[in-house]
Amino acid sequence: MAAAVALLSLSLPLFPQETPTTRSALAEIVEARDRCAEYSAIAKQELKGDRLVKARGLYIEAYSSNSAWVATVKAAIREGTAKRLDTDKIYERVSSKAAAASQEFAEYVKTETTPSPAAKSGTVGYGAPISPVLILASPLADIGIKLWKAYREKVTAERLAASDGFAKDAAWKPWDEVGSKSSPSRPDADSALPTIERPRSTR
Repeated sequence: MAAAVALLSLSLPLFPQETPTTRSALAEIVEARDRCAEYSAIAKQELKGDRLVKARGLYIEAYSSNSAWVATVKAAIREGTAKRLDTDKIYERVSSKAAAASQEFAEYVKTETTPSPAAKSGTVGYGAPISPVLILASPLADIGIKLWKAYREKVTAERLAASDGFAKDAAWKPWDEVGSKSSPSRPDADSALPTIERPRSTR
């Protein structure tokens, strides 16, 4: 029993004193990241030549932009009230760039893997529905601000732990580390986040 409890604790996010707000914000971040990871798997298996090269380039842009966003939010959590994230114009630009890059990558893969009109309608790639790609339910800037506000008044030790936990949980993987058949990216087991199902090909 003790071993099971210890194992479960290792799978939980690293945020100290989690609240519904912080858990919801982190869930959105993980969902967006893992959705792009699933699209990278689709790209690697479905696209060839220049189309794959472009998908890789778009993913790299999304990866780097989101890494910059994570680093900015991490620094703001560490600084607490000394950093006004909700009025920071640089943060607003970083957030917008990260969200747009994620959207552009996913939309490109979705478009390039759409079946021909003669193919079965209603599916894209591995069964993802043909509908607008919803990467984030909330603006990325708002998500980071929610997390910053949740921890800005905490003591230094709590803010340091929260910033490290956030950075670990929200981190993206490089292109070469995502989308493998043996270890596809998935949300944390306790987050109950929706993912794009990738059933085995019947071809």
